[in-house]
Amino acid sequence: MSPSLIGQYLAAIWADWASRMSGIAGLILLGVALVFRLTEVAQARYWIGAAVVCYVIASFQAWKRERQTITKLQGEIGSLRQGVEGLTQAEGATSLTPEQIVGVYKDRTTLQGEKLASTYVGKWMTVSGVVEDISRQGSELVVTFFSGQSPVLIMMQFAKDLVEPVSALSRGDTVAVRGKIQRIQPRLLLLESCELVKF
Repeated sequence: MSPSLIGQYLAAIWADWASRMSGIAGLILLGVALVFRLTEVAQARYWIGAAVVCYVIASFQAWKRERQTITKLQGEIGSLRQGVEGLTQAEGATSLTPEQIVGVYKDRTTLQGEKLASTYVGKWMTVSGVVEDISRQGSELVVTFFSGQSPVLIMMQFAKDLVEPVSALSRGDTVAVRGKIQRIQPRLLLLESCELVKF
């Protein structure tokens, strides 16, 4: 056994008053049994038994203290995990690909597809691809590219404060864009409030 583990064990016992008292009592009883009652086997058995009981109490107190610490830490970890999950849900982010999202229409009626697609509207997602075209729509710019082997047309609307960096893009440039899903159709995904993540 590692000396550091033994040191941690002794420190855990010493950290608790009941453990300290039980441990000290155990040492005293064991010493008495070995020094003064060694020749009287029956008496020594009682003293040694009492010492063992004290050590059991000391070990249990140390274990209980460590267990309470572990339980507390597990609770804190659980709270942190819930906080992170809650943050993700609050942001409404999805890690699905465009193909997976428009795939809700596959083998379904338009009405069924629209109902399923509506659960993704308003969620944020990141997409990447090669610029196909850039056009103007009012004060906004719209970047389009195709994604996947079964091409999904992705249209991304950028606010006017991003006109300068977006207009500098050329056809064939590879970009990564983060945006909010506005509309989903069988072969079309429209994102709004977009921002360039990588270009």
